[in-house]
Amino acid sequence: MTWWPEGDNDASRIPIPALEHYAYCPRQAALIHVDGIFTDDVNTVRGHLAHERVDRPGIRATATPGTRQHYAVPVCSRTLSLYGRCDIVEIGGRAAVPVEHKIGAYRPGGPADLQAATQALCLRETLDLEIPYAQVFTHADRRRHRVEIPRTSSTRFHHRRRTQRLPGRTKNS
Repeated sequence: MTWWPEGDNDASRIPIPALEHYAYCPRQAALIHVDGIFTDDVNTVRGHLAHERVDRPGIRATATPGTRQHYAVPVCSRTLSLYGRCDIVEIGGRAAVPVEHKIGAYRPGGPADLQAATQALCLRETLDLEIPYAQVFTHADRRRHRVEIPRTSSTRFHHRRRTQRLPGRTKNS
């Protein structure tokens, strides 16, 4: 997951899954994204199996006329220095909706919502389409959960990211 339009040679860019991992467990995020340590367990294997279809890039028609599902869509935000991949982006008319797939139970406001919302912010920056909300599809209950994305989210997040610098870093580093 190191996709970036010109290659990933800037250490300040953050993979979107790292945000989700950090929201779930900061230690887990450090083990995976800093130390490169990751061990599959029964839940991650279930997740890999559940993601088989959405991890294959492609475009498929939906039951809704004029709407298409784009699978494994790379996204990035130069403004927020984030990058990642949407499991699905549904595009119909002048709107697009990212859909993040998860195997566990849905927790409103949880890490999956953060990941889906961040994907929506990346899409807002790169697509000339309305991105009204995001969705989290959970395999546990086989349904989609709507994640609202306020219009001011990207501005607030961008300001917070610029003002919270790492110790020892200057404004230009």
